[in-house]
Amino acid sequence: MFFPILALHLLSQSPRTVELYRGAAIEGVSPRYWETEDTTLDATGADLNLGWQTELYGGDGKTILIQFRGLNRVLGPNKRVVGASLVFSVASGAKITFGGIGRVLQAWNQGPIRTLLEMNPDNAPTVGDIGAATWRRRRLGGPSWSHTGALGPEDSQPIPEASMSQPDQDHLEIDNLGGVVEKMLEQPFDNHGFVLQFKAPVSFYSAEAPRLRPRLVLQVEDAAPAAGPRLAVTFIERKQKYERYESESGVKVESQDGQPVPVLEHPLNDMSKKWPSEGEELVYIAHVKNVGDAASAPFTAQAYVDDKPAGASQQGQALQPGEEALFPIRAKYHGDPTDHRLQPLDFRVSAPASPGGSLEIDQDALGIGVFVEKSFYDRANKGSRSFEEWIGGQVALLNDVYFPYSRFSFAKDGVLERLRIDHLEVVPDGTLQGPRNLPGGHEDLSYDAELGFPASDSEDIGRMGRSADLPLLKRLLLQLGLVDFAAVTYPAGDARLQTVGKDHNVSRGLEDLYPDLMGGGDTRDEAPLATSYSFPYQPVSDFVVDQAGLEPTDLLSASSVSEFNTDLSKRRGFQGDFLYDTPVLSLITVYDYNGNTVPKAHLVFFQMANGGFSANSRFFTLTTTDDGVATLFKRDPLTGGDDKLTTGHVLTSNPFGRIDSRGLNSVFMVKATTAAGTEWAPLKLWQLVDADHRGQKAALLRLYFNLPSDPLDVGTDVAQGKIISASTGDQPTLARLLDGAASAEVQLPREKDSWIEIDLGKDRTIGEVQLLSKGGPFWKSFEMQSYETAQKPTEALPWSKELDWDWSKRNRPDPVAGGGFSVAYRGSARRFRYLRIVNTGPATDAVLTGIRLVPVKQG
Repeated sequence: MFFPILALHLLSQSPRTVELYRGAAIEGVSPRYWETEDTTLDATGADLNLGWQTELYGGDGKTILIQFRGLNRVLGPNKRVVGASLVFSVASGAKITFGGIGRVLQAWNQGPIRTLLEMNPDNAPTVGDIGAATWRRRRLGGPSWSHTGALGPEDSQPIPEASMSQPDQDHLEIDNLGGVVEKMLEQPFDNHGFVLQFKAPVSFYSAEAPRLRPRLVLQVEDAAPAAGPRLAVTFIERKQKYERYESESGVKVESQDGQPVPVLEHPLNDMSKKWPSEGEELVYIAHVKNVGDAASAPFTAQAYVDDKPAGASQQGQALQPGEEALFPIRAKYHGDPTDHRLQPLDFRVSAPASPGGSLEIDQDALGIGVFVEKSFYDRANKGSRSFEEWIGGQVALLNDVYFPYSRFSFAKDGVLERLRIDHLEVVPDGTLQGPRNLPGGHEDLSYDAELGFPASDSEDIGRMGRSADLPLLKRLLLQLGLVDFAAVTYPAGDARLQTVGKDHNVSRGLEDLYPDLMGGGDTRDEAPLATSYSFPYQPVSDFVVDQAGLEPTDLLSASSVSEFNTDLSKRRGFQGDFLYDTPVLSLITVYDYNGNTVPKAHLVFFQMANGGFSANSRFFTLTTTDDGVATLFKRDPLTGGDDKLTTGHVLTSNPFGRIDSRGLNSVFMVKATTAAGTEWAPLKLWQLVDADHRGQKAALLRLYFNLPSDPLDVGTDVAQGKIISASTGDQPTLARLLDGAASAEVQLPREKDSWIEIDLGKDRTIGEVQLLSKGGPFWKSFEMQSYETAQKPTEALPWSKELDWDWSKRNRPDPVAGGGFSVAYRGSARRFRYLRIVNTGPATDAVLTGIRLVPVKQG
């Protein structure tokens, strides 16, 4: 993404509407918008945080707080807010009596989510969570509100121009907030949201609700590029340097399945000092730069440690464009090995006629070194944001979005780690060398990760927008210990799947359904489920999961989060040690795609090696019990014993054996054979890791295969030449779907709840439905329903469901003669005459080339 250059004559005069709510997709912005937080402050529980609740409560002795952070990220540069309103969905309350709205002046946090066990009143925590907002404190364990309930003059400021309306009985709208939100956009470090009061009991759905979440509706128009001085706190370095782990030594390599597998056991420098000592006085240097196009006035700078001024304010001289000033900050170190968010250090600058600047870091944050060659730096600075602002914004995306909002039952507040830029240097062209583009090609152990930008790397310049630069973030996170799941996650048809075991050509893919930034794992927050509940990782419908409404994100998966949280207080220099966290015992239950257990299934497990499969892949066999259950085998990890690594993880005997910390042997391709047929499905190491972190020392895993319930009459298509109709009425072209040729795409109804229906002429026992396609668009999710001759459509029963057509067409296609592919749906064999396929997803263009219905074999 390039820096936009806007000429005044191109500025739009018509405001556009932008709606922000938790999980909102904003065009041209990634990741999605997650930065909404809200909570109820309740006088009856003065030190309890209630931000985890799905409703917000107003009334006597209650205050509602809500904030929409990250406005700069989603709106981008050169934008002006000309109108804003807050919209709430009413959960209860016959008559709403508005008590007023104010702008919050102090920082606060919603606090963590809660697990299913904690939601039970008998098990509810009796004390609040550290850092969360309560009636008494804006951050529990830290500073208090100046007046309880966030109502003091230092806590919030009334917005007299705001007005309340009720467009209908289900919604509350608070208007005339444009001026206040524009200030929040201009000064993001002062954006702490709104405080609301109501005189009578009322409740609204909160940002944690599965639907009907609060919305901030903005009217936004283009603005002329800002001119004049602009002071920015570009980074804060620490003078005292300590080494991360040295990864070039301490690695022991053993061979498994013909491939060398390294394990970083004990680096040579693992005994050297890695963190400051408790109470040690540290010296930080704040870098303040004028990134505007005119000289600034003299300015004032102030440091804050734990929200309190650290020493007297400092005065800065006027800075020319591009000029930098340095300011020392002294602070004593008081670390917390269990949470790296609790030692904030904030540095702010302000000057007349210039936007203020601010940067907050955590003293426990991991340090990053940034090096950029002069030509790259100069080209990057020709846009609307400086290089320093862009790279700082990428780190802020991790700290402010990816880390806090990737939440799970074992990570209720997301990632507890934080990052900071510890060094940023412009170097001469040709200085950055080696595979990682570092000065002289050498690593510096003072930094937990290093990023280099050579003059030749123009591709990075093209991505310099407000969205996440995913390749850059991935490069950074790999250095911080995460695993490249994309290297072992590929769709059907990939050459690495053509040699799974001898004489096999697997047409099933390995892609994960809800992958994260690193290309794999599962991003759904499973806190609403019991920790012992095993839920599917494949696109099959599960009643409990459907009721819980687990929401996938585009952030970090549970596995990736576990790496950061299990390695708190550890410096970096290693990778993938969290993959060693496997349960003591692993059981799998085999199901078909309709949720029926598969007894007496013969299973063959082919293990990946070095990111692929070979004709002589190592394999293991199991047979399921009458209940469809099997106990996974264990392999020797070749460590010579259960040796604890420097980082505290232990590589013990497990189904994958000597686990490659890069994840390159972390997948089994499993072949299941029953009397009715054969199918394939992957089993992944991260599934065991997630189970272990959820507390399942005996993991209960589910493995789903698209198996028929009865043997199929494979060569027969009973739908050919039959009658087909649609919810949109007469559509003669639909008949081509059943002509057996599958030669041309046929347009289907596009609206939600629209359908097509096949009439077989009489009741037939069907075991499989095939949808044929050449890759055109189709409904994202749908349900197949069936009913008999004597029944009505209202009596139709579900037969099969599709949760994600795009995933299915990539990962379980079967080739079709003449081109294209088919995707098979195998419900439990059922006798019916009518098959209706209903669009259960959003409206979308939809085409198919054919539909086939395969009966079961007679007898």
